[in-house]
Amino acid sequence: MFCFAVGQSIIVPAVDDLSVALGAPIEIVGWAMTGNLLATALATGLLGRLGDLYGRRRMLVVSLVLALIGNLIALVPVLEMVIAGRVVQGLGGGMFALSFGIVRAHAPIERRAGLIGLLGAATGFGGIVGIPVGSFMIGVGDYQWMFVGGVATAVASVVLVLLKCPRDVDREAPAVNWVGSVGLAAAVTLLLLVVSEAHVWGVGDARTWALPAVGVVGLVALVRRERGLANPLLDVVVLRHREVALAGISAFVVGGAFYAILFLVPRLARAPVADGGLGIDGIQTGLILLPGCVLMTATGFLAGRVIGRLGGRRTLASGSAVSLAGLVLLAALPPAVLVAVATAVACVGVGLVIAALPNIIIEVVPECRTSESTGVNSLFRIVGSAVGAQICIALATGSTRAAAGFVASFVVMAVAMALVAAAAIAIPRSAS
Repeated sequence: MFCFAVGQSIIVPAVDDLSVALGAPIEIVGWAMTGNLLATALATGLLGRLGDLYGRRRMLVVSLVLALIGNLIALVPVLEMVIAGRVVQGLGGGMFALSFGIVRAHAPIERRAGLIGLLGAATGFGGIVGIPVGSFMIGVGDYQWMFVGGVATAVASVVLVLLKCPRDVDREAPAVNWVGSVGLAAAVTLLLLVVSEAHVWGVGDARTWALPAVGVVGLVALVRRERGLANPLLDVVVLRHREVALAGISAFVVGGAFYAILFLVPRLARAPVADGGLGIDGIQTGLILLPGCVLMTATGFLAGRVIGRLGGRRTLASGSAVSLAGLVLLAALPPAVLVAVATAVACVGVGLVIAALPNIIIEVVPECRTSESTGVNSLFRIVGSAVGAQICIALATGSTRAAAGFVASFVVMAVAMALVAAAAIAIPRSAS
């Protein structure tokens, strides 16, 4: 999961280099990120449910092989192949939900919370680490080294899963719900496509309004159909559970807040002092992010103990409060040292939230729905990241000075984290 998260964000600092190397405008090259995001969103819920039905270890291998194939395709120095490779790589995102399901099924109960917390923190940590790693690779070599690294880690991961991951328990599974699978994929694609491209199309474009309308109608029709099936692709009754619903809202918000950290802090660091930035270079920017990387990793290792002592509900509330404090400090546009401190504080809070969410979910859903439920939660977080991106872009471009855009973005995300704290309070104490 860590390597996949690194592979997702590693391309962010390389967009300009890809544009030059492939001779294409940045708007088109950006689909290497957008396509990957869309594919990951689709894979988390779909492969999670397929893992519940047909074996999580089996589907985990499928996810890793897809990531491997995607990186191989992206090595071809042609724009269309790079974008296609990133899309296929994104389909490997089903490993997030599958990993949670495997831990629940096979880990001793006393270690379960800690392992799930570690998996969640590894995802966030990888997202942060990918940015300086990508900057380093671009600085010392060609962009293709990013995909070579992806191939190597995917091969190693497949070998480790085949050797170490517990085998699936054979059981009779129903036929694949192809109508539900295709319907869910189409509806989610339309919604995420609008979220990702609305700032390019503009409010007056018919696509900005027509595509989400079609997507929502499709989701409503899918839900009505699934409720009448004995083995639905998505169990609406389970997903409507209060704890699961509030965890989904929290995941959506923390996705946007975490994106703000990944997107805004490097830009704040590189922006000229006259615009409210720090005016520092890439290496110094990496040093500002380093404490957050280290502490987020430590949070993953300690999250199990924290959840064991406080419970998922109070850990969620505590994490959102800590992240809120970091974002408020960032909104003050402090000196470089305090930016590093504030970023680290915000990352610790995000790490606690990400660790708490799957633990809250698995306490209330049946074991046979674990990967599905955590996959949908991951989908909410991905959509939240996409929405957070659009909010940050809108606030940044709508301000006459960069400083005002930074302040507004951090304030909005701080308010959003306050909503997560409120959601944590609303979760029944049984989830504690």
